[in-house]
Amino acid sequence: MNRLCRVCGDPDPGVHHREPGKSLLHLMIALCAGCHAKVHRTKVVFTEFPPLLLELWREQHPTGHEQTYIDFNVRKPPTQSVPLNFAAIRAVSREVRGPRIASLSRCKREDIEASARAVEPAPSNRIHTVLASSDLHLECKLRITRD
Repeated sequence: MNRLCRVCGDPDPGVHHREPGKSLLHLMIALCAGCHAKVHRTKVVFTEFPPLLLELWREQHPTGHEQTYIDFNVRKPPTQSVPLNFAAIRAVSREVRGPRIASLSRCKREDIEASARAVEPAPSNRIHTVLASSDLHLECKLRITRD
């Protein structure tokens, strides 16, 4: 049996019940904690989700709202200190008029500053910051407990 997350390949998946409360094999799928959280906790889905994740999300949220998403995670290869998609966000900020341009950023100073530089050309802009707060994130990423 393949014991990997069906979306991202994480080697430590849990089980997602496609119909809550029904533990029938054909209605269960292996998902890691991150992908499982995206299916259940995401209120607005982005069409850039992997196809399987998008399908599972649509099952859980049949009347949910979908929107286009431009990924903006700071990834720092050794020779690069700005986001790999900084240019894409900046180009959208320069060209698109009307809607407010938003950038997604982790709660780190360098990420927030990079997001600010990326959306600066937009007449109307904002930065959404993300701080993971699940027990797993608190323990493993932030090395603290909820208590």
